[in-house]
Amino acid sequence: MAYSGMLPPGMTGFIVVQDTSGASGAVALQVSAEAAPPTSAAETAGAVAGSASAPAGDASPSGAGAATPGGGEAGAAGSPRRSARDLGLMANEPIYFSVGGGGGRNARFQFSLKYRPFGPGDDTVGGEHWWQDVYLAYTQTSVWDLHSDSKPFYDSSYRPSISYARHDAGSRILGGRFGYAGGFEHESNGQDGDESRSINILFLRPELRWGDLEDKRWQVTFAPRLYYYLDDGENDDIDTYRGYGDYYLSVEWADNLKIATTTRVGSGGHASILVDVSWPFARINDLIPIGWAHGYLHFQFFTGWGETLLDYNRRSDTQFRLGFMLVR
Repeated sequence: MAYSGMLPPGMTGFIVVQDTSGASGAVALQVSAEAAPPTSAAETAGAVAGSASAPAGDASPSGAGAATPGGGEAGAAGSPRRSARDLGLMANEPIYFSVGGGGGRNARFQFSLKYRPFGPGDDTVGGEHWWQDVYLAYTQTSVWDLHSDSKPFYDSSYRPSISYARHDAGSRILGGRFGYAGGFEHESNGQDGDESRSINILFLRPELRWGDLEDKRWQVTFAPRLYYYLDDGENDDIDTYRGYGDYYLSVEWADNLKIATTTRVGSGGHASILVDVSWPFARINDLIPIGWAHGYLHFQFFTGWGETLLDYNRRSDTQFRLGFMLVR
């Protein structure tokens, strides 16, 4: 049998809850002036009963799974479990793993995070001081050869960076909300000898966003990343194939389809395009109840020159891949 009811605001002292039918006994409650917002008598009675029936070792609210003032759960030692945002960690570029073919079966995967040492744990919120908008980031992109007998990694690109970024600069250009990022990035493939590749760049990435995913339920983003080569390393002709910018364009519908393209045009007329299409598994669940609730179905298409840093000066086989995207 359950009872419910609301306590008047400001009530303190002892309260006796009794079933007048005599089907159950009375419960005595003590309400202090420090009680949180009005609480139902049934919930309070349940808490009292639970404390009385629990073993002595579990009576403390710092036991495993106990709620904490921060809203999370406590660990075995009573410390709250902190989210990645609480630690200043955020997604940077898309995170995915997809498999396909084109010159042999292969997989391409990417892992990318950024860290905000001083500012809020939300990169859409600007800091009060300039140093609160400084980010450290790391992105790794790898192509895995699944066609060869030994299944080696064909090439990987490692990109640590430091940047200053403002998601919303408070102004509009051509009707779009304006944001920007700029900084330094190192990129290398970790090889030595003839297969070693590395570059150091300064980059500037203005961003324009039209629409709004919350209000208008759609958004178009144009964000060219323009760069200047500080050091070409072992590949002093890379600008001929990669050019001086990555031109990003995307259209996204809230909780639905997103199509993103990244285009490069080298100064020697060599070009490439990467297309990433993602669709939430939650949407697929509406059509086919597969039970997969998180992440996205990912389709990837690439054609042109230099899919990997190792092959920056070679035309790559056209690729079609299908897989899983965690962050888009």
